[in-house]
Parts: sequence; C-alpha cells; structure tokens
Amino acid sequence: MAPPIQLGIGLSLARAGGPGLDPDAAAYIAAVETAGASVTADQKDAINTFFKTGKSDGWYSSIKRLYLPIWASAAPNAVDMVTRTSGSFVPTVTHAAGYVQGDGTSGYFDFGVTPAALGASLSSATIAVLIKTAGSLSGSRTHIATSDIATNSAYLGIANPGGGLIRSAIASYIDSNGYIEYNAGGYTSTNGIVLGGRSSGDRYIRLRKSSGVIDGGTETEPDTGTIPSVRNIYAMAFNYNGTALTFSDAEYGAFVVGTGMSPSVSDQFTLALKNLWETASGLTLP
Repeated sequence: MAPPIQLGIGLSLARAGGPGLDPDAAAYIAAVETAGASVTADQKDAINTFFKTGKSDGWYSSIKRLYLPIWASAAPNAVDMVTRTSGSFVPTVTHAAGYVQGDGTSGYFDFGVTPAALGASLSSATIAVLIKTAGSLSGSRTHIATSDIATNSAYLGIANPGGGLIRSAIASYIDSNGYIEYNAGGYTSTNGIVLGGRSSGDRYIRLRKSSGVIDGGTETEPDTGTIPSVRNIYAMAFNYNGTALTFSDAEYGAFVVGTGMSPSVSDQFTLALKNLWETASGLTLP
C-alpha cells in the first residue's frame, strides 16, 4: 500500500476515500454533497485532515458550531461541520467560491442556536471568524454577535467598533470587564482569523495571519454580564435582542462558536482552520 501523503506542515493523511477517513469528516462531506456541493478529492483530504488533527490535538471537542462557507451556494454553506445541522442565510448575501459576503445593509447568517445552548459560559467560551477581506464600510460593524438585552450585558461576539480596533466580548460589550480589544493599526489590518476566548479565568484575543499569530492581549478580570440564552448567534450582523444591526460587507471564510480553549490550544485550532480553508478554497489567508 502506498504511504500516506506528506504535507509541508508536517501532517500526513490518507486519501479521503481510503480506510483512514474520519467518520465525522465523511458525514460532513456527505451533508454538503447532499446540499448540492461538488467536493473534490483535495477538498476531501483537507476536511479529513482537519477532523483528524482536531481530535489528535484535543481541540475538536471545544468546537460546537463551525461553518465553512466556501461552496458558492447557500445550502451547503449553511451546513455545520460538527453537527451537520443547518443555519440560514438572510438575503442579500453573496456566495462566492471560497467565501461569503454580506451587503452591509441587510444580509446575515443565523446560526439557529444560542451561545448558552452550545455550552458557552462566562468561564469557557470561544468565538472566531475568518476574515478574507475587511470590506468597504469604515464605521462600526459586527462580524459575529448576539445579545439578549438592549444593554448589551448579555453578549457574545466579535466586532470592529471603529478604526482598526477588534473587540472580542464575552458577557458584556459595554463594560471593560466583559470585553478585550486589540488595535490592529488600521481597519484593513483586521483581516485573518480573529479568535476571542475565555479559559481558566483569562480573557484573550488572537489574530492569525499567514505570517503567524498576533497576541492581542490577555486579561484576568471579574465576570460582568451573562452569556446570551435567548437570541440566536448571527454572523455578518449583530442580533441585538432580536433585531439585526451593524451589518458587515466583509468577506468571510469561516464562523465558529464553542467552549473555552487556552491561547496555545486556540493557536493549534486556527492553524488547522487556516490550512483547511486555504487548501479547500485555493485562496490564501491575508
């Protein structure tokens, strides 16, 4: 039997159609094909490697929803990689090869589930988004977020409040005990995989670029607010107590919500997500 393919990142994998196919990878591939996508052998290999890496490295169990909208069609783009349940896109959203893009005024993606229902908590939460291109709007915009109440003290999300700031908020968007910010030095510099987390009492934010990981900071502060348990998670807009606001026209390659990972484990996850998206889409992370 031929040896497994060796990748430059030091991983090996069996061909996706071979005996080494991970059962969750197989189930996701089948789900997106049923939804209308055509999945190439290279894409199957990349998906298979992603699942196997996650289980080997230990971060897979922390991922509760992960959407990979690379399939240029709404139905397969809406399939969650972990549970194979589907969210829903609200027009107008562009479904391109390798990414989706909102129109900045009305389009967004509804996960169909609340953060609390996924197990996210004040002490254990992960949110992430792969931003291919930052978009054209210069004001405040939301990448992924939900809040149960109008005071934004029951909140989970990632947003650009203005300029080159990236704000990751777990529990509260308006109190510094609930969020952490990183100044990327310019709005277009926020491209990449943005990940916000809370684990072992620490709140942190990371930005993965092609060149590596930028540590946006870590804070240990008292908890403020709560995790949303009523309103569904939205991507490309903010679910503000049931109303979609602050829409984004950025281009996105992944949306993620889960439970807590340490910063070092989150770096393993974002590297695997980068490799998956780049191989499956043929595009390159900024």
